[in-house]
Amino acid sequence: MQTAFFKAIFVAIEPVMEADMRLGDGELEKMVDEVRTSLEERLRNNTRLSYLYAFRDVSNEDLEDYIELCESEPYRWAIQLLGNAMISALNRAAGRAAMTMAAANQ
Repeated sequence: MQTAFFKAIFVAIEPVMEADMRLGDGELEKMVDEVRTSLEERLRNNTRLSYLYAFRDVSNEDLEDYIELCESEPYRWAIQLLGNAMISALNRAAGRAAMTMAAANQ
């Protein structure tokens, strides 16, 4: 989601950027990949620490039930659907913002 926000911001502000500051073909995707790579390990560690704290008082039986749920196909499908919907909404909002900024800049 963080990389989607990063990308959305660039899409939204590009119309008002000076021509020499605009990104060329493929540059935004390259930047997004670099941001994703730089965030991955830190986010993975933060997530692990958050889970350790959040589930510190949960019984092994409840943890096993939770893991079983998270590994189920319906759960994975729902999480993927939610993620895709959020990214789609961000992209659409960024596109609308870009059009509004471009129109305001004229």
